[in-house]
Amino acid sequence: MDILLDAGFDHNGFPRLEIVREDRFDDVFWRVWLRCAAQDGSCGQPLTESPWDLSYQARCVEAPGQGGKPRGFVSGYYVDFTQLAEDAGWQRISSYEAPDFDWRTNKTALEFWHYQRTDGLIWWEAMEQVHPDEGASAVV
Repeated sequence: MDILLDAGFDHNGFPRLEIVREDRFDDVFWRVWLRCAAQDGSCGQPLTESPWDLSYQARCVEAPGQGGKPRGFVSGYYVDFTQLAEDAGWQRISSYEAPDFDWRTNKTALEFWHYQRTDGLIWWEAMEQVHPDEGASAVV
């Protein structure tokens, strides 16, 4: 499952989507937070971590080769999309850190928008469930 790379801004000019960096051992993961439409405390919770600044200014001018930088704390109430996805069985993947495809220099390698669910199946087995009559040959 892939989510939007950019959810735009709400009617007050705040980003609808914020991502927070999470380092796990040698891997970089991202937690996705969605800004609640109602900002009266009836939905979500305040962010306790600083969202990551992925703007061109942060990635290329202020922190080149570092993939951006913490943006500073933001006000408002947010829903932890990552937790909701994990509760439903979806897993996020880590950012890529290969010499020719690295999240610090290539925004696409961040992978914050990518969630996967294998349910223990390999790709071919999953395709058999999606296309039982033709199997994987239906998609290759």
